[in-house]
Amino acid sequence: MKPVKTPTIGEVKKRIRNMRSPEQKRKNKDGSVSTHKMSYEGDEKEGYYVYPTIFPNEDGSWTDYLSDDESDENWEKTYQEAKKRGEVIKIPNESLAKDLAAGSWKTAVKLKKKIPKIV
Repeated sequence: MKPVKTPTIGEVKKRIRNMRSPEQKRKNKDGSVSTHKMSYEGDEKEGYYVYPTIFPNEDGSWTDYLSDDESDENWEKTYQEAKKRGEVIKIPNESLAKDLAAGSWKTAVKLKKKIPKIV
């Protein structure tokens, strides 16, 4: 049996970004748009898991089990939906899981204005 390779942080970030196409955007109440809204859970014994909490549907609508009710039952529905879609990622520690859930997977935005070189 081959040992399971632990993915690099770059591979994990790429996997999160690739869960949604750039065209799949949800308009938020504040006017911004989201492709992901990530969360994490777990413990030191079982490991930590990051997963999205909003899901695009074929008709262009979005499913958000947590929008009005963050009960344990809705968290379980959210996790199970992410699992069904293959969007749950195991992470080795809580610090990294927390950072990924907070958005550290996002790519840096390119600057529109060049910064002058200081010589």
